[in-house]
Amino acid sequence: MADATDVDCVIHTHSKAGVAVAAMKDGLLPLSQHAQLFYGRVSYHDYHGLLAVGRSIPLAFSNLFNLQFACETQVLAMAGNAALSLPTAAVSEHTARLAVAPDAPFGTEWPGLLRKLDRIDPSYRT
Repeated sequence: MADATDVDCVIHTHSKAGVAVAAMKDGLLPLSQHAQLFYGRVSYHDYHGLLAVGRSIPLAFSNLFNLQFACETQVLAMAGNAALSLPTAAVSEHTARLAVAPDAPFGTEWPGLLRKLDRIDPSYRT
């Protein structure tokens, strides 16, 4: 788990899926690979919403993107009102370890997203 010296960016949102999962008693379930990235690395507080951190803006954004996707997947899966199939703890732990490995590919999409935004509206840079 990261400590405060590992955090250079914090992003907080109140998306519908994020608030829904934050309000669930069991919180984020390891239903998808996206959710397993956060296995054993999620904390909760009394207010609802998502908060992601990273050693950089690209990494914090990547964490938030994956967390949001995990919440959307969970809300959709639970909407079917069927029994959920969860992976074993060993599978979730392995996937979570990959997410924090030094060579993990997270945050690499950031330059491409900035290029796309530059094409759409470069005024954000001023």
